[in-house]
Amino acid sequence: DDDFLAVANAFDYEAAAADRDNQHVVGSIIYQFDSKSGKFVEYQSLVTYSGTRWTFYSACGRQYLAIANSNNGGSKHRANSVVYVYRGVERFVAAHVIETEGATDWEHYSLDGRDYLVVSNSKGG
Repeated sequence: DDDFLAVANAFDYEAAAADRDNQHVVGSIIYQFDSKSGKFVEYQSLVTYSGTRWTFYSACGRQYLAIANSNNGGSKHRANSVVYVYRGVERFVAAHVIETEGATDWEHYSLDGRDYLVVSNSKGG
């Protein structure tokens, strides 16, 4: 079994200091546990847009990571949040892109044998 730790990064302070528009475009890192060293090591970096939370879940025999993206720049809170599927050698690959508005969290649940994924938006109507 692979053990992972996903860190959601929300803001690029270096870009903000340089007054660049892409301060909300940040690489969020997924780490994998290395049993030899006993430490988590960088496994994969994925572009996020003010990522606020990763949610891991399993469904239909597959493993997923969903990122809640909250801002695509400036005061624009519309951002595509992404659900990634774990593909082993291919790593985490985008499986679904969902338009969200100030997304803050995901929750997965199963009911009557079906899987559901719910997003919490903090903006919009």
